[in-house]
Amino acid sequence: MVQNKRFACGECHLVLPESTDQCVHCPSSPVTLDWSGYVLILDYNRSEVAQRLKIERNGEYALKVSVR
Repeated sequence: MVQNKRFACGECHLVLPESTDQCVHCPSSPVTLDWSGYVLILDYNRSEVAQRLKIERNGEYALKVSVR
C-alpha cells in the first residue's frame, strides 16, 4: 500500500500541494495524511462528478478523508 505524502483537508477534501499543511479555503479545518481515492476536477461547472461531490472549485480532491 502506498503511503500518502500530501495532506488532504478534512472539510473540503482538497489534496494540498506538497509541503503544505493548511488548507487555503478552510484554514481552521484539520488536515490529514489518512485519505484515499483521487479525483481531478478541471471544470467544476461542467463536471457531473463535481456536482455529486458538491465541489465548487477546480483542483485535486480526495474521495475519502479520515480525520481523527
